[in-house]
Amino acid sequence: MDKKPSTRQEILVLLKKNGGLTVDDLAKSLQITPMGVRQHLASLESDGLVQTTQVRHKVGRPSFLYRLSETAEASFPKDYVNLVKFLLAELEKTDGPERVRELFHHYAALLKAEWENRLNGADLPVRLRILHDLLAEDGNMPELASTEEGYDLIIHNCRIADLTKANPSLCLHDQIMQDCLETAQVTKHECIANGDHSCRYAIVPKPRAGK
Repeated sequence: MDKKPSTRQEILVLLKKNGGLTVDDLAKSLQITPMGVRQHLASLESDGLVQTTQVRHKVGRPSFLYRLSETAEASFPKDYVNLVKFLLAELEKTDGPERVRELFHHYAALLKAEWENRLNGADLPVRLRILHDLLAEDGNMPELASTEEGYDLIIHNCRIADLTKANPSLCLHDQIMQDCLETAQVTKHECIANGDHSCRYAIVPKPRAGK
């Protein structure tokens, strides 16, 4: 038997279907008290899944409209991967595999240029910490550790793993590491695209000129 969805889940589905609802709208649809709805909405807001907009009326007190947050929207099924795979396959047919690689390298260069404002002028240790934070903000679940030779930077989540498993040369992280860590030798020892649990980069500072 199918498990009955929780009230929280029902609220998220109702908001998805309707765009935005008031407490009274939700109470009527769910057949529970407005107080019960408010308790669930408070929990959903605390979890970052629901956001509130005040709606003013010509007569009477303003009401509050509840909508899904971007985080909640992202939790609903989407199929971007298969669409991207199809578009890349068509591009490869017409322009060749090198054109696909150029496209990914161009995107990596744009991302690096965007990050450079925060990386600019920092020495390697600081640059690595900033790069770690940028990767974390981008959803890559990075981990930075010191080693005898330098550092290990481990990426536990690749957001385009479904694409790189089919074509490892499309890895964005490889180019970003090389471009952002110009004063270090970067060697990749593990790769999610090759079936490893994570991507692991060994980072060793390059000898300074004249030494």
